[in-house]
Amino acid sequence: MKLQIKHKTKYSYLEKVNLCHNQVILKPINLIGKQHLISFEISIENIKPSIDERIDFFGNNVHYFCINQTHKELIINTNSVVETYNSFSYFGDIHQIQLLDYKNKFKYSSESSFYLASQFIIPSIFIDISKEVKEFANNVLNTGFSLYSNCINLMNYIYKNFKFESGFTNINTPIPTILSQKKGVCQDFAHLMIATLRAWEIPARYVSGYIETLPPEGKEKLVGTDASHAWVSVFFGEWGWLEFDPTNNIQPNEQHVVLAYGRDFEDISPVKGVVITGSNPKLKVSVDVSRL
Repeated sequence: MKLQIKHKTKYSYLEKVNLCHNQVILKPINLIGKQHLISFEISIENIKPSIDERIDFFGNNVHYFCINQTHKELIINTNSVVETYNSFSYFGDIHQIQLLDYKNKFKYSSESSFYLASQFIIPSIFIDISKEVKEFANNVLNTGFSLYSNCINLMNYIYKNFKFESGFTNINTPIPTILSQKKGVCQDFAHLMIATLRAWEIPARYVSGYIETLPPEGKEKLVGTDASHAWVSVFFGEWGWLEFDPTNNIQPNEQHVVLAYGRDFEDISPVKGVVITGSNPKLKVSVDVSRL
C-alpha cells in the first residue's frame, strides 16, 4: 500500500522569539519487509533555515535547525510518501515461544541481538517500574502462556478496560495515574504496555508513527483528521521484533507507518527544542494520511 503523509506543526508565541534550536523526528524510517520510504520533504514556512540530518543511536532519522531571526510563529511542514507491506508472514512459528523458556534464554544468551535488546528492559524517563505496575503485570501476565499469547492478552486487556479520552492526560502524567483512572490516549497505553512487559524483564520499545483512519461507509475522508500515533514493539529473540497496538487492539499492519523507535516518548518526540523568550506557545498539529 502506498501512503502519503502530510504533517503540519504550528507553534504560536505570545511574545517574539529571538532564537530557537529545534530537533525534528518526522521522517519515516526504512524497514525491510515492512515499509519503504519513497520520498520526504521538510520545510519551515516563511523562514529558510539550514536543516541538518543525521541518524540517531536508535536508527531514527533526525533533523536539526536553528532560527536566529525574530518570529512569532514556527510552522514545520513535512510530506512523506511510504510503501507499506503486510509483514506478519515473517514471524513463522513465533506462537511456540514459551514465556519461561524465552526469559531463561534471554537471561543467559550471549547473542548480540539479545544484548542490544537489554536496554529496553530497564526503566526510562517516562516508564518507571513502580509497585503499581508490578502488581498490574502479575495480575495480567501468565507464565503458563507463550510470550505471544501474553502480549495479545495484555493488549486486549488494555483495550477493553481503559477508555480513550483525549485531554485527560499530558506527557508528564505518571503510569500509576493511568492505572487508577483507567483512561488516557495512545501514548499512555503504549507506555503502560511497555512498563508491564519490562516489569517481567521482557524487552519492549516505544513506536512513534501514523495510522490511516478510514471514513464511515459512504462518507468522504476529512483532510487533517488523522493524527500521530504510538504503539509497542516487543523483542522475540531470533524472530526479531513484533508490534502491538493496544489503543486499537490490533497488530500493526499496512495502515501503520513507523516514524521512529525509542525507549519511550522522550527519545522520539516529533518536535522539541529550546527557545529564547516566546513563553507559553500554543501548539496545533494537523496530519493527513491518504492512499495514493
